[in-house]
Amino acid sequence: MKTNTEEKSLNISSLFSRFIVGFGAGFVGMIVLGIILFSTWKIIGDVLIPPEGAPDQLGVKVNEVQTHPLFLIIITLAIFLSTLAANLTYAFLSTVVQEEFSRRSTSLTHVFFGNLTLLIFFLPLYFSTNVVFGAQGIAISSILHIVISVFFTLSVIQSIHQSKYLMVNLYGNLFGIILFTFLVTVFSDIDTITLFFISFPFFIGSMAFGNRVIELVYAWIYKNYGTDFLNVDTNFGDDYGLHDDTSLKNDFDI
Repeated sequence: MKTNTEEKSLNISSLFSRFIVGFGAGFVGMIVLGIILFSTWKIIGDVLIPPEGAPDQLGVKVNEVQTHPLFLIIITLAIFLSTLAANLTYAFLSTVVQEEFSRRSTSLTHVFFGNLTLLIFFLPLYFSTNVVFGAQGIAISSILHIVISVFFTLSVIQSIHQSKYLMVNLYGNLFGIILFTFLVTVFSDIDTITLFFISFPFFIGSMAFGNRVIELVYAWIYKNYGTDFLNVDTNFGDDYGLHDDTSLKNDFDI
């Protein structure tokens, strides 16, 4: 992202590299997820691919299938480890491929502990949705876990390296989610299991791609019109001309 003092070219090829980084990270997560699921197939297989005659709701036939007592634990562990692997890979590849992302150890540390914290936050949700909705509830919780963990990871990396342009990255993250939703509707005729697995790399790839699109659009606007309106230091209305007095504040004064 271009700032007031840094001159960066509007490199369209960076769109491709961002998508490849995201797709590659998602592919790693997909592999981890696949290994865990297929190694425990005897426990979870009847739920993911139920016997003939089970009702089909939301694309997953689960209502009349009795889940194994370990089903919740396995799915929760699979989603956590796969998202952790994908997010750590994304943080690592970003600091390798993208010159503006250089604080590798800091990024990896925050991503690891952040994803671990998200797991703790999500455990009650997994348990409650399992009790109320069964396997479908676990599926919904898993999707939310993946979406929020990826959103969190991208936000962490952007906060570390582009703190003044968090608004730009926020718009980019939202655009990436919309882009991925569009792709899902295009390929909605694919069977549920295949769509779930390929969604992982395409989701992170879409998020990274969407972020870069918004960055380039905003950089173009700034270059041509000279208005840095999404810089967090830019004030509007009655706030114009005001400066935060940080001299009287503690390091963590809320």
